[in-house]
Amino acid sequence: ISVFAAPQYTIQDLGSFGTYYYYGVNRNNISSFGNGVNDSGTVTGKSETRNMSQIGPQTRAFIANDSEPLTDLGVLGGTMSTGSDINATGQVTGSSHTSFNSNGYNRTSAFKTDSLGNMTDLGTLQGKSGYSGYSAGHAINDKGIVTGISSTSSGETHAFITDEANTMHDLGTLGGVTSSGIDINEQNQVTGHSLTAGSGSQHAFVTDSGGNMKDLGTLGGATSSGQGINAAGAVTGISNNADGDLHA
Repeated sequence: ISVFAAPQYTIQDLGSFGTYYYYGVNRNNISSFGNGVNDSGTVTGKSETRNMSQIGPQTRAFIANDSEPLTDLGVLGGTMSTGSDINATGQVTGSSHTSFNSNGYNRTSAFKTDSLGNMTDLGTLQGKSGYSGYSAGHAINDKGIVTGISSTSSGETHAFITDEANTMHDLGTLGGVTSSGIDINEQNQVTGHSLTAGSGSQHAFVTDSGGNMKDLGTLGGATSSGQGINAAGAVTGISNNADGDLHA
């Protein structure tokens, strides 16, 4: 008889960037959030900082592991950033505020870091110039290809994929006005969700390696969303069934 011991897990506190002070008063121990982890155990996410913005503590994207404390990845010139995913080589994607222009406006932009933590602005589907638009990186594969969401020049928000030169490409929609890329595999297949034509229901999708989007349907209800994709292109996510319940 072969007997296997159940794996044992221990939760480790990765800490945060300290305590914030408001007019000299210790208001709270600030929070941190882990959003992604790679195979070597390096984590990315965001932590509040001691610095205040108009809406509360500023946040910074970080990387950390069991032997190194939180390392601040900085910002693209603004006051807020968050790390969403990290690949095997330690590259991170997420979003960051950019610097303010003379009129006091800035842009939230997707970023990618190199393995040393240097942050590159991926811009938006409207380009990198100006301070209009929004984008966020949601997932990065081991080749450094990013997927996420971006505003477009038409005012819609679409899923995107980047190429090796960090140029953003529009993945389109399933006929509706919005879509979002949530995960990506090593074949550059993306899964996420999109509004459909007509009824405008949200459906999960998967793309082929050429970026062509396929509607994955639902479990009988109105909505679904793809949340993860493996190397073989198998997708998992959530969907309403015919009774309206949400099931994996």
